[in-house]
Amino acid sequence: MKTIIAGSRAIGRLRNREWDYDRLTAMIDEAVAKSGIRISQVISGGAGGADRAGEIWAEKNEIKLVTIKPNWAMGRGAGLIRNSEMVEQAEALIALYDGQSNGTKDTIDKMRLKGCHVFVLTTKA
Repeated sequence: MKTIIAGSRAIGRLRNREWDYDRLTAMIDEAVAKSGIRISQVISGGAGGADRAGEIWAEKNEIKLVTIKPNWAMGRGAGLIRNSEMVEQAEALIALYDGQSNGTKDTIDKMRLKGCHVFVLTTKA
């Protein structure tokens, strides 16, 4: 399935723009195993943290990767617009969620509304 792997940027953050990618990819391994989703393609939002960890996971598992980055020239809503673009292409979602991130919640809500398979691993930052 074409699967978005994304999540809250606070999870696994060590410092500004630096994340513990070993921890994050281990969390993705766990989420993929628990979700039962057979991933044929990973869709990433291109952000640091969980998004980048999803890209690393896809590369490690030799799975096709598509990255859809926000067009910040569109203004402050660019991230939410990018989320909609990812949802259009996706069949499933694996989200690492801190329970607070508006962007991750937006993607979860849009995928559920679309009726897609959604697996959320809720964890503390």
